Amino acid sequence: MKLTKTQVAWLKNSRGSKDTRPTFWTAFWSVRKAWLVGIALMIFGIGEFVSDAVVVGCILVSQGWGFVFASVMLARRAVALWPVFHEVTDWERVQTLIREQDERGA
Repeated sequence: MKLTKTQVAWLKNSRGSKDTRPTFWTAFWSVRKAWLVGIALMIFGIGEFVSDAVVVGCILVSQGWGFVFASVMLARRAVALWPVFHEVTDWERVQTLIREQDERGA
């Protein structure tokens, strides 16, 4: 089976939660690209708001808040759904897929 780099990275990341339930903070950290971009947008939006570009500032702040809010929701959902994910995932198959992709890439 041919997987994309993103799919392989997701499988490797999921393998880390095989035996241990993730905490909110570990799940939140795993989506840090989204909330870091959100924080940067909010800071830039506040700067625009202060420099009399009120509409642009409000749009950027709300966009940034959306990124942070989505990150929180993803982290909460990862923690809440971990028991089901853990129960239905065939970890042997996951390991096989990762090994196959590593062999193709090597």
